[in-house]
Amino acid sequence: MSNELSAHDLLPPEIGLTLLGFEKSEQGLLVRAEGRTRSECPACGTESTARHSRYWRQLQDLPVQGKRVSLRLRLSRWRCRNRECEQAFFRERLGEVVL
Repeated sequence: MSNELSAHDLLPPEIGLTLLGFEKSEQGLLVRAEGRTRSECPACGTESTARHSRYWRQLQDLPVQGKRVSLRLRLSRWRCRNRECEQAFFRERLGEVVL
C-alpha cells in the first residue's frame, strides 16, 4: 500500500475538474485544478464552448490528518449562444463540489 496521492484521490473524475497539480507543505495541501471545456447555460440549457474569460477561485476543504487543504480552481465565464436567451454570460457551475 502506497502513501502517495493520485489524481483520483484528490479529484474524482465524476466532479468534472482536471487536476493541474498539487503541493504539500508544513501548512497543508494545495490542490490546483481547472474546470470543464464546455458548460450549460443555467437559464436556457444551451451547451456552450464559447469561453468569455477565466478566473481563479480558492476554496477550503476539510482538513486531512489535521492539515489544511485548499483548492485553487481555474474556472470559466461563458457566453450563451442562444440568441433568444436573456443570459448573455454565465459562470461555470460547480454543483456538488461546493456545498
